[in-house]
Amino acid sequence: MTGTDSIPPERPEVPEIDRAAQLRAVLVEAAGKLRQAMEAGTVPPRSAAALAAHLDGLIAQTAPPRDTGNAEPCP
Repeated sequence: MTGTDSIPPERPEVPEIDRAAQLRAVLVEAAGKLRQAMEAGTVPPRSAAALAAHLDGLIAQTAPPRDTGNAEPCP
């Protein structure tokens, strides 16, 4: 065994924007599942509302930056 045997292989670098998009997708999925559980009555409403508010805040923080240029607005 050599000194390099214990070094884990390098993971491919994932661009930060891709990681943010992946995180956002996970958060959106979690928020959807939470809302389904709340509607089904399996999660206490106040707890679900508090968690949903936090998830919504995190989703907003991971939203892609908006272009502030002179582009036409999307229909």
